[in-house]
Amino acid sequence: MSAGTSAIPTIAYCETRRALLQDIADAVSELAALQNEHLEAIISGEPDFQDYEERMRKATEVMEQRKLAFTIHVQDHGC
Repeated sequence: MSAGTSAIPTIAYCETRRALLQDIADAVSELAALQNEHLEAIISGEPDFQDYEERMRKATEVMEQRKLAFTIHVQDHGC
């Protein structure tokens, strides 16, 4: 495949691919919600941010794991 071209999936629809994409979207939404909570806590003067930082670290890890699962599935399945 030359630069600038994209591969055409060999499978027109894959339920697993769709579910994995939804998992990524859910993880991104969760991380964004935590970031908003963290910002609101900062604005309101809440003194302890450690809990938010740990929760955001874990949410980021989940998001990365889900992205990896999606990438592996697409590469292995060709969808």
